[in-house]
Amino acid sequence: SVGSVMATGDAALARLSAYRGDASELLHLVAGELCGLPPCEWPSELGEPVRAAWRAYMTECVKRGACGKEAIEKDMARAGIKAPLATKVYECISARQDDLRQCALATIGKTSKAYLEDFDWRLHVTIASDKCSALNQPTAMVDLCLRHATATSHIADPSSVEHVQLELSRDQLAALVEQLDRAQAAVAELRV
Repeated sequence: SVGSVMATGDAALARLSAYRGDASELLHLVAGELCGLPPCEWPSELGEPVRAAWRAYMTECVKRGACGKEAIEKDMARAGIKAPLATKVYECISARQDDLRQCALATIGKTSKAYLEDFDWRLHVTIASDKCSALNQPTAMVDLCLRHATATSHIADPSSVEHVQLELSRDQLAALVEQLDRAQAAVAELRV
């Protein structure tokens, strides 16, 4: 979350406030790098941790869809960054928001060419075993059928099917469903 990025990078983010040059230009350089432009010269007095902190912050803003002025100003205030720089941060992110979102989508697409083609599930209840006389533990058996597209084409090769079998306890299944819900929400935000 942005809170965790802010907690670990507050000092690095705030160092940009002391920069005597054009902070707005540096913010746009970071946004450009996130969009795939080659890295540009970064002031040595700021150092790589400052660049990395701003990259992480911008990425997290786009991921959670919190690119509004109030959200950014609140994050900047929490990091100890004053209003003039906070305004520059907002202006940069809002100006590059569509580019940053498209690059995030492209990055997600490059992560894996596999997609879920089919799934099946069943429930098993283990009543007892040789070690315990009464277990009564439900286990969800989930079978996933993943199809991989070839490297040269997004069209799937019929021989590129992978079957993945999962055996999940009640808690593990709940955690998986929660992660899938978060992933679905993140993809929905990026599509907007």
